[in-house]
Amino acid sequence: MRNCTSLIRLRLDNNHLTGNISEVFGVFPNLNYIDLSNNQLFGEVSQNWGKCLQLTSLIISGNKISGQLPLELGDSTQLQKLDLSSNLMVGQIPKEMGRLSSLLTLKLSDNQLSGTVPEEVGLFSQLLYLDLSMNNLKGSIPKQLRSCKNLIYLNLSKNRFTGSIPVEIGNLDSLQMLLDLSGNLFTREIPFQIGSLDKLTNLNLSHNNLSGYIPSSFTGLLSLTTIDVSYNELDGPIPDNQAFRNATMEAFIHNKGLCGNATGLQPCISPSIKKRSSAKQRYKVVILIVSPLAVVLFLLFAFLGTTTFFRQRRGCIEEDGPIEEQRRDLFTIWNYDGRIAYEDIIEATEQFDLKYCIGIGSHGSVYKAELSSGQLVAIKKFTSTSDNDISGQETFRNEILMMTEGPLERPSTVQLLLGNHSKKWKVLIVLESPI
Repeated sequence: MRNCTSLIRLRLDNNHLTGNISEVFGVFPNLNYIDLSNNQLFGEVSQNWGKCLQLTSLIISGNKISGQLPLELGDSTQLQKLDLSSNLMVGQIPKEMGRLSSLLTLKLSDNQLSGTVPEEVGLFSQLLYLDLSMNNLKGSIPKQLRSCKNLIYLNLSKNRFTGSIPVEIGNLDSLQMLLDLSGNLFTREIPFQIGSLDKLTNLNLSHNNLSGYIPSSFTGLLSLTTIDVSYNELDGPIPDNQAFRNATMEAFIHNKGLCGNATGLQPCISPSIKKRSSAKQRYKVVILIVSPLAVVLFLLFAFLGTTTFFRQRRGCIEEDGPIEEQRRDLFTIWNYDGRIAYEDIIEATEQFDLKYCIGIGSHGSVYKAELSSGQLVAIKKFTSTSDNDISGQETFRNEILMMTEGPLERPSTVQLLLGNHSKKWKVLIVLESPI
């Protein structure tokens, strides 16, 4: 066939042809149409196709063609249809293809193309049909795509495009057959400008990471017949148009919280009810927070109250202790300063008045009196004439020893508190405890 230089049109599609096409075809200066699709052909796309200057259609889809897109294809400026889909082609889309200004259909889907879409795609001003799906293309969709104002079909699905969906897609107001951006890594919100594509019949934004609400502008997509926004992070009400109402549950599954009048969706809550529900939810949260806090505070106050009670009780006991201690200290002080005792005894006995005297012995008199502290005591006043009365002092010491260390057992109701003396008098004071 290399010698068929006058060849104008060739169709060998849908056969079982095999073989390497790399060197089979030569240069055909008059060829304008060739279709080798759906065979078992392999090899690479020859650079010679760029020398076929009359070529308008090159279709080699559905084969096992490998290698890269030759840069020379950009020289075939009359080319209107280029279909190399469903092959094994690799590499990037050459920017030289931007010279194909007459191109109407570009199908490179189902290959292993990588890299980014060149900005030169915006030079396809006559392009109607663009399919780059099922490749390994990455990066963002070039904004220059907005210049393809005649596009009626755009399929960029099943790639690795990232970033947000460009708002410039809303300028493609001729889109009618399909807008498919599914199976990518798009994020953020759906641009409301897509709602201006009033001729669009099929829209697929599924299997991305889109978030936020579906724009209310989608209500104006009156030509829309199918919609799929599943497997995203979308929330809120769906637009009120026929395509959304008639969509199956599968078109909305695996989203954050879509609602509305469609199969499988919960009805949307009105703003007033949602506000009350939100307030109730906040109230529940407050209860959940305050309740444990109240319990903790109650236990804390109970602990503090109990601690305070026992401290006060212990304080009372300690206060009682010092009173008794003070009473004991009163007599202890007497051991060191008889003058303090002297004033208390003189006051209690009214200067040893006889009416307080309950007995008289050979060495002195015994008085019974109530001290200012309320204690009932017996006071033995010894007879003494002077400080040099040796016998009187001896008698006083013997009396004390008899009361403290003597063999006689004292009654349990009698307690010797002290023995004391001064220059003028000597006394023994005995506390009478109540029975």
